[in-house]
Amino acid sequence: MARMVAVTPSYYSVLFKKYTGHTLTHYMDVINMWNDLIIKKERYDTIEDSRELRALNYSMVTSIRWLVIQAVTYVESYLYYYYYNVSNDPKLKARLPKFNRHVQGTDIVERVIFDFHPDIKHDGAFFLAYKKYMTILKLRDRFVHTSAFPNLADNLSELHPLLNLSLKTTAEHLTSCFNFVNKVEDALPKDERLLFWKDRFDEPDFSSLETSVRENAECRKTGTSGVEQGKSWR
Repeated sequence: MARMVAVTPSYYSVLFKKYTGHTLTHYMDVINMWNDLIIKKERYDTIEDSRELRALNYSMVTSIRWLVIQAVTYVESYLYYYYYNVSNDPKLKARLPKFNRHVQGTDIVERVIFDFHPDIKHDGAFFLAYKKYMTILKLRDRFVHTSAFPNLADNLSELHPLLNLSLKTTAEHLTSCFNFVNKVEDALPKDERLLFWKDRFDEPDFSSLETSVRENAECRKTGTSGVEQGKSWR
């Protein structure tokens, strides 16, 4: 049964002297929303009333769309807090490019991370993960920046892909977003990494189409997760 949690990213900021902002919160939001969706799906498979089925289906479709949006928000949160940290690092901020507009997450990857660490440009696995993320980012943008005009390639609404997402495809998109953040984190030197809390959690397996385990067994045993469990909301 999924439960709401009260996360405290400031715990990690103090402990590791690195500001992670709301990255942990966005990570947990994806997990909570995913668990809620799976609970709805399990409920959907057991009811027969057509009116209740229709209402629950609408709710699931809404959850799916917002899960994709939230997964991209998690990635962007990671990238923006990386940029925030290096821009406040006396050794690194002088090397930052000058932006004449609002900084995008893609700017941080292509003009900051690639510039600081050129070897990442030649990492085939990294580029594959980035390419998959960019596809999901464009999908998210279709919803956030709604257009009334059809896609000229297929004459379908720009929102059409988001209105027809399956549970399996959603799981693939969430996996791709989480995988991209992990690829960035692993490619960075240790003093630039942000996910100091990552080893406190089991890696979610969205492909299983089951609720995701949050804290790993060791953290549940020792109570060292930095995450306060809230009361069940059901």
